[in-house]
Amino acid sequence: MVVRLLHCVTVNCGDNAGMIAAAAYIEWKKGLENVQAGLDLNAKPSLVFEDM
Repeated sequence: MVVRLLHCVTVNCGDNAGMIAAAAYIEWKKGLENVQAGLDLNAKPSLVFEDM
C-alpha cells in the first residue's frame, strides 16, 4: 500500500486557504461544483471533536 502525504511548511500552517482549496477541489472532481451551503449554516468555534 502506498500512502502519499502532503504537508505544508510550518510558516504556512496558520493559513486555512489551502485546506479549503483542497476540499473544494475534491468536491469539484466529484462534479459538485454548484453545491452551496444553506443560509442557516452556522459555525460552532467551541465544538469539541469528541462531540462530533
